[in-house]
Amino acid sequence: SVDVTLYAYDAMSGIDNYTYFIGSESYTVTSDSFDDEGKYTFTLSTDMRDEISFIATDVAGNSSSYEDGIVRVIDTVAPGVSVIYDCGNAIYTEKDYYIYTNSDITVNFVISEANFDLAESPVVKIDDNTTEVEWVYDSVQDVWNGNVSFTEVGEYKLTAEFSDRSGNEMALYDHTICINNSVPVVEVSFTGSPVVNE
Repeated sequence: SVDVTLYAYDAMSGIDNYTYFIGSESYTVTSDSFDDEGKYTFTLSTDMRDEISFIATDVAGNSSSYEDGIVRVIDTVAPGVSVIYDCGNAIYTEKDYYIYTNSDITVNFVISEANFDLAESPVVKIDDNTTEVEWVYDSVQDVWNGNVSFTEVGEYKLTAEFSDRSGNEMALYDHTICINNSVPVVEVSFTGSPVVNE
């Protein structure tokens, strides 16, 4: 939460009321709600992304306004993430944080975050090496998409982590991508005496 304190003074007639605006919503408080110093404090405790402005009116009806044009953000919600695996016409199997397939695979991260900042975008690593990901905004779904593709046979440790500008952390993604196009080796053995029918 954030406490906001309003204060104005008028040496001749004194302040009668404050009106403050959070986005398009307005709130008026009169002098009987002020503290002994003529200040009024309110608390922002819910998620928001709005400008805050303020008008002070003295007893004679004169007004002064304050507006800095800064958008205040309160964000207590961690970024959400879902992952889509695309193997074309092939299939994949997920088991114990491994993704198995026998073809090329694209991993699509879908991030839901109201305060997404490209300058502080999710950190994606392949085998502990940071890899560049292009993040594209989907205005219809209100999410950000980023893709990582794998085309060579092998195992790749893939991680993604992200904290928004309010310090809320996304659940860590930590999987191993395994592309394997080798067929199984079959061996058959018999024990005891074989039975032959003639």
